[in-house]
Amino acid sequence: MTWLDAELNCLHLGGNLVSEHSEDEHQFLKELHKRHDPKNGPFWIGLSDTHKEKTWLWSDGTSATAKGDFLRWNPGEPNNYRGKEDCVHSNYGGPKGWNDASCNSKYPSICALRLND
Repeated sequence: MTWLDAELNCLHLGGNLVSEHSEDEHQFLKELHKRHDPKNGPFWIGLSDTHKEKTWLWSDGTSATAKGDFLRWNPGEPNNYRGKEDCVHSNYGGPKGWNDASCNSKYPSICALRLND
């Protein structure tokens, strides 16, 4: 799915595209994805700067640009290649970190659902 279609799917299920707030979460999500994708390629996460360039926000409303926020960008990223990369996938390339990509590209995704008390 595209990033937006993946986020809308997660919203329909009662959540958002997953956020990564620690190295432990990053590693857990990579392992979870690996179990379901034999190619072990990239997957959408809920990070984008679609509202304002270089202001990264998680689709669940949490920040990714405040001091101390967890970041897992691959070397040289985000690079906004050709000015058209506003959404983020994880598990990309050799370092298996974050890469900004075109929101219209199609990748698998992971949703995080909200639990009701």
